[in-house]
Amino acid sequence: MRGRDWVGKATLALAFAALLLIGFLIGARWRRRLPPPRPRLLAAFLAVGTGDCTLIRTPDGHAALIDAGPAEAGPVVARTLHQQGIRSLDLLVLAAPAAGSIGGVPGLLDNSVTVRQAWDNGVADTGEARRAARAALRVRNVPVQVAHRGDRVFLGSRGARLAVLWPPEHGARAHTDALVCRLDYGETGIVLAGPADGVEEAYLVSSAGESLSCDVLEVAAGGADSATSAELLRRATPAVAVISGAPSAPPGPGTLHRLQAAGAGIWRTDTLGAITMFSDGHGPPIVTGAHMDAHK
Repeated sequence: MRGRDWVGKATLALAFAALLLIGFLIGARWRRRLPPPRPRLLAAFLAVGTGDCTLIRTPDGHAALIDAGPAEAGPVVARTLHQQGIRSLDLLVLAAPAAGSIGGVPGLLDNSVTVRQAWDNGVADTGEARRAARAALRVRNVPVQVAHRGDRVFLGSRGARLAVLWPPEHGARAHTDALVCRLDYGETGIVLAGPADGVEEAYLVSSAGESLSCDVLEVAAGGADSATSAELLRRATPAVAVISGAPSAPPGPGTLHRLQAAGAGIWRTDTLGAITMFSDGHGPPIVTGAHMDAHK
């Protein structure tokens, strides 16, 4: 009987070992068949205090910057780009003439960041920040294009596209409103409405239609209650909302309530620092706070 028990146990052990071997071989074959990880696009909403600065880096190393924050942020934004291995921008977008948007342009260019092309919103503003930014670009022979709705550019060779949603080329709003841009990479869409105000947003909502639908929305006006209307959120249906701002100017409670009611995850640079988003163009974007603060 003992001999039979031993034989039975040995048979079971051999069967178990065979199953393990088969499982290993199947797993190894499956691993060989797995496709390589898809390249990812980076969008980083930098913490620049009261202002806006969004970095876009494509999977093949091309980069664009939407605004550069206030004057004191310019050198630190440049250092942040260097840390990311970026010393040249395909495109610099001057979305609004406000000091919090473009005050950092001279400091950025003075710290070994080159720019191949710039978009300007064309607003007839002669403030100090606007003059300094345009002068810094002119000295470096950077071509500047006044951009309007419908203008677009492809960044790199992997399908990342930046387009202007607002303002139109003609009409009164063409000379008053900030640039609102949209970034598309595969199935991922990001609407960059940071410099817009509530009045501009109302025109945007009435004209942009389905192009507002997005995965990520950069909230207008630093989250002020005068913007980010329920109608905008109904059209955009963002899964993620990013608010760029400073602790001294937190987003309004009305805006936060509307975002929560719309089911958007809220990410704030005033509490989390830089907000980074990675997308492979297929699945949902991965969003996190990261140590890329440009306001130190």
